[in-house]
Amino acid sequence: MRLAISWSINETFLLGAASDPAMRGAAPEELFLDCLPVPKGIMAAARRRDHDVRALIGNSIVENSCSQRLQTSWMRRLRRLRPLPRLDASLWQSWRDRWLLRWRPDVYIYCGTVPSRRTAARLKQVGTLLVQYTGIYPAPLPPHDVVRRGLSAADVAVCNSEGIARQAAELGCPRAHFVYSAYEDSHFRNLEMTPWSARPYDVGFVGEIGSLHGARRAFLAEVFERCADLKLSLHTNTSELPGALGRLAKPAGGPRDLPRLLSLSRISLNVQADGAEHDTRGVNFRTFEIPAAGCLQVMTYQGGIEDIFVPDEDVVCVTSPEEAERRIRALLASPREAEAVAARACAKVASHTWARRGDQILEICEAEARRRRSE
Repeated sequence: MRLAISWSINETFLLGAASDPAMRGAAPEELFLDCLPVPKGIMAAARRRDHDVRALIGNSIVENSCSQRLQTSWMRRLRRLRPLPRLDASLWQSWRDRWLLRWRPDVYIYCGTVPSRRTAARLKQVGTLLVQYTGIYPAPLPPHDVVRRGLSAADVAVCNSEGIARQAAELGCPRAHFVYSAYEDSHFRNLEMTPWSARPYDVGFVGEIGSLHGARRAFLAEVFERCADLKLSLHTNTSELPGALGRLAKPAGGPRDLPRLLSLSRISLNVQADGAEHDTRGVNFRTFEIPAAGCLQVMTYQGGIEDIFVPDEDVVCVTSPEEAERRIRALLASPREAEAVAARACAKVASHTWARRGDQILEICEAEARRRRSE
């Protein structure tokens, strides 16, 4: 089977990966995949099955997985000057579309790199199965959102959220599959975890709290205010944060920095995406990454968590900042019980890696391709 995979990439994560000594001398595609565990897992699964797989990853015609080298910092700054961003994006889409029409893959999996309507129609005419992957996206999609356009064009949607799977069906995508998210275990293999009781911080948070995460920001601000007498840690790439969040904030770096930053705290907060309270199933990556770093996880309740962990035995679920503070203080007062909770969760996450999810996603694509051929 000929499989093409195309993904857009978080520029901050890319810069973090490029500056990591462990990735010095790595080819652009290797760097991109280090930031993107989902396509990395799918590509590894495809190669194990001897499929012919190609990657088209990146945000720019001059910096993508087919490039010989990454751009310099001044070239990136130049790319942001108007009208270059729109021109760059148009050229990159045009190049991808032409390449896809020449290569004619049996399956095209994309995330954030939606083919044009004309290209999508032509690919379907030659038998290509179009698959849109989406992560956690529980809020209704705005009219001009690229994910909405991608779902409208797709034959199949693979979603980490039941909410987005329902929206896919409403947008005319014939078949939608729900799969849980996972974590990139290769980033945690060489982590030297500090013993739970010797960690420098009581409570920590690692993640984004920008304009798209207003509810998350408000929740964290109140928890941190209530727990101001404890040792607190906050690592984020979001800038211009208000009050206590701004005073505590330190850079989160790239994906390989995450395990070390998580492991600084005894308890790690996981606040699900804004709107997640309306979703029936679907948890974020951090649900698995926190226990993989040996932390006790205090998370806002999310439907489906019971399929992964036993609440109050492997994870502590809360519904308000007040409850979070109460549970945090009780856990810190009972360190042996708290450490046992963290250890149980850590043992369970080994079965939730992106290598395994890659197999699951590819099995869905293979089955859908066979169904398409039999029609």
